[in-house]
Amino acid sequence: GEAEAPAPEIPSSTAGQNEAEGQPPAEQAAKPAENQASSSAPPAPGHWSPTILYKPVAVAAGRIDAMGYEVSLAGLNVVAADESCEYEGKSWDCGLRARTAFRSFLRGRAPTCTVPPQPTGEPVVAECHVGNDDIGAWLVENGWARALAGGPYVEAGELAEKERRGIFGPAPDTSLPAPSQQQPSLLGDVGAPSSGGDDLPEPAEDAPAILPGAFPPAPKPIAQPGTAQ
Repeated sequence: GEAEAPAPEIPSSTAGQNEAEGQPPAEQAAKPAENQASSSAPPAPGHWSPTILYKPVAVAAGRIDAMGYEVSLAGLNVVAADESCEYEGKSWDCGLRARTAFRSFLRGRAPTCTVPPQPTGEPVVAECHVGNDDIGAWLVENGWARALAGGPYVEAGELAEKERRGIFGPAPDTSLPAPSQQQPSLLGDVGAPSSGGDDLPEPAEDAPAILPGAFPPAPKPIAQPGTAQ
């Protein structure tokens, strides 16, 4: 009979309230949080989290489409792909050039952008990085996007305009590769490397040895085996 002694009752004011409301304390404590969550609007930008966006498509310099998100980079004005720029009275397709440079910068890498938990179907403005690189800063510094007034890239944008970089300068010389873009296969519209540039003083027959794979294989070898004199 000793093992069947009833447990002593512990009177408590909170226990009486819980019994009156028919809810144990744990459920009662959870109620305010549930009500707060259900009554809140979609998460504010402060609650967005860095998300890796796989298989990004750079549709313009400063805009990325990936995984259902349409992301415009914060702090800048996107340069549309069909935009034209004028320099010293000459018009050129700066929008396409800017997009090409942006695609070369991404090179298929997955950017990390601060976006909502799920795509909403609406464009979002977000900060994005690739590794330690701030994508928006890179675009503005190189003149491939315009800094937003009052944003973090104003000084970089003024410097890019002063030094006539990107869209603020002349049309790129398509006869030479861009110095910071050494991947001809990814930049078909920028132009193939030329053997007549100032930085390539070597004879043309040395080109196949310097850039193997940059051109389709020739039907016959160009360089002679005994050219060393």
